[in-house]
Order: sequence, then structure tokens, then C-alpha cells
Amino acid sequence: MTATSTPASQDKLPKKYTETVTTKSDEKISFEMVLIGGGSFLMGSPAGQAGRKD
Repeated sequence: MTATSTPASQDKLPKKYTETVTTKSDEKISFEMVLIGGGSFLMGSPAGQAGRKD
């Protein structure tokens, strides 16, 4: 058995797809999209941070 330095989650490339929308003037615009895995986000600053306003 051999060890690798790359975690398994980094071995897979993000899933890509193209989203196409049509404007009111019938112009088609395509966007290349990349799936970003879920995570967490806490908005705000620490209670003791200098200059913080509540």
C-alpha cells in the first residue's frame, strides 16, 4: 500500500455545467458554472473587536 499527499476530495474535479438564459430581446447568454461544495459562514465580527458597532 502506498500513501499519497493529496486528500481524496482534491482528486475529483468540480462538476461543471453550462447555464443558458434568454433575454427579453431573445439574446442567448451562456454561463459556465462550477459546483461549489457546501460549507458554513458566520456574518459579523467578534464582539470584542475594536471599532465594532452593534
